[in-house]
This record gives sequence, structure tokens and C-alpha cells, in this order.
Amino acid sequence: MKPSRLPVLVLIALSSAARVRGAEVVVRPERAVIVLPAEADAVKKTAAEELRQHFKLVTGADLPLIAQGDALDGRYPFRVGLPAPNDVQPLAPEEARWAVTAEATDLYGQDQGACGTQFAVYGFLEDQLGVRWIRPGDEGIGFQPRAELRLTVGRSSWAPHLEFRKIRPDVRPGRGQFICQDGALHRDAARPRGKGAEDGDPGPGERCVHSVLPVPAITSEMKKRRLPVGVSGISATKASSK
Repeated sequence: MKPSRLPVLVLIALSSAARVRGAEVVVRPERAVIVLPAEADAVKKTAAEELRQHFKLVTGADLPLIAQGDALDGRYPFRVGLPAPNDVQPLAPEEARWAVTAEATDLYGQDQGACGTQFAVYGFLEDQLGVRWIRPGDEGIGFQPRAELRLTVGRSSWAPHLEFRKIRPDVRPGRGQFICQDGALHRDAARPRGKGAEDGDPGPGERCVHSVLPVPAITSEMKKRRLPVGVSGISATKASSK
């Protein structure tokens, strides 16, 4: 019986898309592809599109999106929303993980009521490609143009430490609530204004949250201590001491 040449063919196909230099994987963007689960939810789809757009900014290459199970044709896969093989550790709430190997890069996280996979993509872009977000919009993205992607082999993860997190852009109770819907942040218009803010319930919907402590409700006693409009704290102190 003749020996099988399949392992040799697979190795040749992989080497055409990526090559390993010690602890570094060098990926040719034109020979890479983004892989999504066959039935990806909105968070995973948004994460994949974010990865695709950032790759286009950094390399100029527009990576195709394919579904899990589609033929790779020798291309290096960036698997979004798919756990790394042999990773059986349960995900913490909102946790993000990413793993880089010679065979693939896996970006995934806890997406039930959260955006863990999106955080995994942003963490990967920041740690592996040095991407920085200075201000909103493409012009505010800091990056170094690259003809090829040089990735460090290894694993990383991130999970928030605060048990209670929400975005509160102002101090007025019942306002400024946001939800994660269709993979993006939206103001929660369904939440009644001025009701239920003190009980810590941020309203219906899933959450995309940052590590920000909640602002306590303003009590009637606090209102009595408010300074007149246009009067600084120093002026008010001096006036009360006279």
C-alpha cells in the first residue's frame, strides 16, 4: 500500500497562507479568511465585520467572510465566535478570549447579554497589531500599515472585575441608559424617564457595558446643598462664612 500524501499536501497548503518563525506566525492577508458560525448572532456578525474593517485599514486587504464548514482552500482562518479547540473552561460573564496558533486564530467570548466576542476582537487588534482608538471614526484609529500580519503565538483573555457596570453619561436618574442591540450600542428609549433608576435596574435589553460605577440618585437633602447657578464653590464658601 502506498503511503498517503494528504498530510504533506495539507502542510504545503498551510505554508502558502502562513509561516511560523519561532513563536511568530506570519500571515499573508490575501491568503486569509474570516470564519463565522453557520448561525451567527448579531454580536458575532458585528465582531467579524469590525475585524474585517480593521484588517482593511491596516493591510489594505478585504478579507472574505465565510461560514463554518465552508472550504478554506489553503487560507489562514480567523475564527470569530468559535471557541478554540480543547478550550473547555467556562466563560465568565462578558469574558473575551483569543488564541493564536499556526493553524488558526480564534476570537470568542461570552455573548449572552454581553458582547464578549467583540471585546475579543478589540483586544486582539490592540495586543497583536498595535491598533489604538484615539477618537471616533476611521481617522481616529491609530495603526501601522502592514503588508503582512505578524502574530505572536499564544492565548489571552479579559473579563471585567466590577460586578455592576453601566454607561451613565449624566447624573440625572432615569436617563442615559444604553443597551446592546444588534451588536451595537443604543439608547434605551423604552425605559420610563425618572422611574426605577434608584433600584439599580438599567432597563430591558442586553448590555454592552464598561467598567463605570453607577452614579447615586440625587436626594432632596443633596438638592438643598446645591450651589446657586453661576456661583463657584470657593465663592459660596466665602459668602457663607461672612
